[in-house]
Amino acid sequence: MRILNIPANKNLSATPLTSGWSGLNETVVLNPRGPVSFQWTDFHETCQLNQARLKSDVIFKAEFDQKTNELQKLRSMPVWLRTPSNQIIQTNLYELYQDAIFERHWCGQESHAPCEVSFISPSGPYKKFAVVDCLNSHTYQDFVQYFLLEGKLPQRDFRLRVPGRLLMEFGPGLSGAGLIDLQQITSTGLLFKCPAPLFFNEVRPHGKLRLLIKTSSLDGANSSNNWEGFQQAISEWSLNPFYTQNKLEAFMLSCTDFQVASRFDFGQTHDVYLFVDYKALESSHQLMAQHFARFVKTGRSHMTQFLVSKSA
Repeated sequence: MRILNIPANKNLSATPLTSGWSGLNETVVLNPRGPVSFQWTDFHETCQLNQARLKSDVIFKAEFDQKTNELQKLRSMPVWLRTPSNQIIQTNLYELYQDAIFERHWCGQESHAPCEVSFISPSGPYKKFAVVDCLNSHTYQDFVQYFLLEGKLPQRDFRLRVPGRLLMEFGPGLSGAGLIDLQQITSTGLLFKCPAPLFFNEVRPHGKLRLLIKTSSLDGANSSNNWEGFQQAISEWSLNPFYTQNKLEAFMLSCTDFQVASRFDFGQTHDVYLFVDYKALESSHQLMAQHFARFVKTGRSHMTQFLVSKSA
């Protein structure tokens, strides 16, 4: 499985987008009960806005420079890796984060495979564990932000982080049931999080699953006229706004419809991330899929118009 760059929410702020971002780590919370949130890293327009701020905003530039200096200090923290053929590779913490983000593997193995690691000296002692297990989630997010502002990572199209529990049915005759988490609604599809043992041991062997999901929560946002109206509609959502037990509100999907990936902290969470595009969703339930596609298209349009109005 490849590593998926999904930085964790950090320093959540209820400050509305209309006031702008005060710093690198600020997240705009649209619904604190969810929490439904938007980060500047989640849209190429806001990435470009912050790239421009580096040239015009002295305070923002100072924060970025301070963060850059902190990350550069990790170059002075050596790490030694020992391959199965007893070759010693010297690297440092900075390069470990960089390699994880750019999906470069160590010792010729998958990122989550155990590797012999020493933080003491090339002669050891060595301990065997997955290299990504020594990475910190907050520092990982700092690196993602840094590489985005440096133009070294591809910028994303608009998405919202919408955590919420959903009911999933699987197994012979869809007799089994479990919970799966919706994570993001993106411009191309939906991203879910699922415990790896549940997906690999109970769901995937049977090939099919039914994902129950309510789309009526999207109606208010889909009919909004501007970003403020979009935010207001989302702020009225209850906890788990898409949860339902109605089998008529469901996508019937094949496990092969999903792209499966893991995050760098898989060793601690044991979660996998499942992405399904709107084409696969439309093949199952066209109207429901169109509700989600319209939601993210509406949010993207309102956000773009808002940013234009603020820069005018």
